[in-house]
Amino acid sequence: MHPFLFGPGRHRPYNTDMNQSQYEALEEQILDAFAALSHPVLRREALRHTMRVIDMISLLHTDTPLWDRRTAALLHDTGKYLKNSPQHARTSAILCEQLLPEESGIAEAILHHSEKDRIHSPLAEDLKDADVLARWLDDPNRYQHPRLVTARNRLRAATIDSRSTEKQTD
Repeated sequence: MHPFLFGPGRHRPYNTDMNQSQYEALEEQILDAFAALSHPVLRREALRHTMRVIDMISLLHTDTPLWDRRTAALLHDTGKYLKNSPQHARTSAILCEQLLPEESGIAEAILHHSEKDRIHSPLAEDLKDADVLARWLDDPNRYQHPRLVTARNRLRAATIDSRSTEKQTD
């Protein structure tokens, strides 16, 4: 296990089907590690960006499982924030493999999340769009990316879907 992230007795084994309670335990460990970062700007950026990506990926119109999406979002920049790695996507994917050895699809999505100009798995595409949306939320007037239009459309589609579902249940 990653010694910086997990002290004795802090790691819980995860099974092949991510569920809410497993996700919440992992989220607590990762966010605690971010909160323990000594540099205040890095700490704030790690927490803010990660939570925004989690929020955005949870809202996207997609068929990928919710807890897989949220886990990918949670872990996608751990290599950047915890290891200061210049190859943060690769480092984050390796950490994911160590934490969740049975979740290779999540690690693969994390590995490719910075390759925004290429097409990968549906989970990787969800992660890329959520990452772009989170960056755009930081500064809508300055952040521009070719994926932004598609990502915003996917967010709108999810909003329209939820509204139509609400009307059907009324």
